Amino acid sequence: MHGGNFRNVGWARSVGGDFYDWYPTPDGGAAVTLGDVMGKGVGAGMIAAAIRAVVRSSRDNPDPAAALRSATAGISTGPGTATSGQFTTCFHARISRNGVLCWVDAGHGLTVLRRAAGVVSFLQSGHLPIGVGTGWVSLETVLEPGDSIVSVSDGVLDLFGGDLRSLDAYAAFVAERPSITEIVEELTALAQQQEQPDDVTVLQLLRRLLRMPREDLGEGQLQGREPGLPREQQERRQRDERPNPVRPGSEVEARQAGGAV
Repeated sequence: MHGGNFRNVGWARSVGGDFYDWYPTPDGGAAVTLGDVMGKGVGAGMIAAAIRAVVRSSRDNPDPAAALRSATAGISTGPGTATSGQFTTCFHARISRNGVLCWVDAGHGLTVLRRAAGVVSFLQSGHLPIGVGTGWVSLETVLEPGDSIVSVSDGVLDLFGGDLRSLDAYAAFVAERPSITEIVEELTALAQQQEQPDDVTVLQLLRRLLRMPREDLGEGQLQGREPGLPREQQERRQRDERPNPVRPGSEVEARQAGGAV
């Protein structure tokens, strides 16, 4: 995995509880996180910063659920503390070079798996938020080339009415757009049309195949060779049959539009 494209779009007018992160992992993959602390103000911002830091510090552990357990241990939610009564919803995932997405959802429920063909489904579990539950278990989903995930905070639902129908309207919006670039740009435009009552954060991750230069293909990698056919003709035929050779592996593109816009 050669890295990703990460873009921040928008601005924040106040301190809120939304947070996000993206970083490479030691195994050559990448990790993404999106969370939402209940409440606003400096207190929510401090909790968001603490959870984000602890989750990132668990980058050497391949189990996303272990990162959330570490975050729970790293903050105090007992009576009489600064975080008493607070909880945080969070989606945290790691994607490997071969497209295996290992993920955990702590009461967030707002992450969409968008297949290359446009079919969407929510990555949801019955797990409770940080500060309430502890029994998180990681799940696995395979991303094929062209597949992506779109994780948002609940402020995005306000852009689609904020009622019981907003979740279906948002899922349809994601399915109908031809690219994740358009999803980010249109959500950003919607959020900036007027003052929003809640933070609006969008994080998207795309899997795509890495392409390798033609000269990197050795003789043993040529396909469809015929006995007695000159090498030059073999290579010409190979170019005609497979004009875009690829190297096994994947590249992740992560994009984010965030802030209380």
